[in-house]
Amino acid sequence: MTSTETGVKSKYMSGPISPLDPEATYGRGTGGKKVSGWKPEIMVNEDRFVTAVRVGTASDSDGKPENLLTMIDEMADYGLNPATLVGDSAYGGNRLISTLAEPRWDVEMVAKPQLQMSCLEGDMFEVDRDAMTARCMAGHLVSLSSPKRLRTYLQANFPIKDCIRCPFWDACGGEPLRRIRRVLFPISGSIATLLWDMATENSRVLDLLRQRSGMVEPHFNQFKGIGMERARFVGRRKVELDWTLTAAGLNLRRMARLLKAAA
Repeated sequence: MTSTETGVKSKYMSGPISPLDPEATYGRGTGGKKVSGWKPEIMVNEDRFVTAVRVGTASDSDGKPENLLTMIDEMADYGLNPATLVGDSAYGGNRLISTLAEPRWDVEMVAKPQLQMSCLEGDMFEVDRDAMTARCMAGHLVSLSSPKRLRTYLQANFPIKDCIRCPFWDACGGEPLRRIRRVLFPISGSIATLLWDMATENSRVLDLLRQRSGMVEPHFNQFKGIGMERARFVGRRKVELDWTLTAAGLNLRRMARLLKAAA
């Protein structure tokens, strides 16, 4: 089992960071936290050793399959082949989970599911799940579908030409796209009920998610405690090397403690 996490705290401003480091950007980390410069991502095994380090720009989205697969490939070079990865909601995307499940990788991803922009039945919409239709407050009736990428949701596509002048445009919560306004309804009828059902169906998943915080968060506290809260070098490769060497030092210190305790 390996846990993953991203995040680094730094001052957030608008405009360019520095002409000396054009690669560094502004962005947001897990939970919408504002970050700037570089965003580290680490993997920690069940023995609490850092097994992989990657540094990306602050604007780089968390949970990108290509980024995680790069770290898995680097671990494989040293004979480390995780069967299960545990992450926060940034790693709960359908695209990442389905990519890791391919035979080439065969890695199980355990993470909190990502919430899509969605609405609940009630004052704004009337949903007939037997007839698979949805009617908005303005009286527009459309059919419901079940998207392949969002299997826990029902999707209603309202023509944008009917919605653009609707007096309830700002209140309905739909997502305006090119020619439609997409509205998603959780299949269970409630986001809270949906997440609770998904979590309680598998006690093992709950146990893994509980363990993740205790495995990963202390490492970031250690990094920050020794001055790694801000980048000390210019350029992604140098920053990543700095984090990699620091992680190796922390691993050696932990190994020494374990050997001393076992003696």
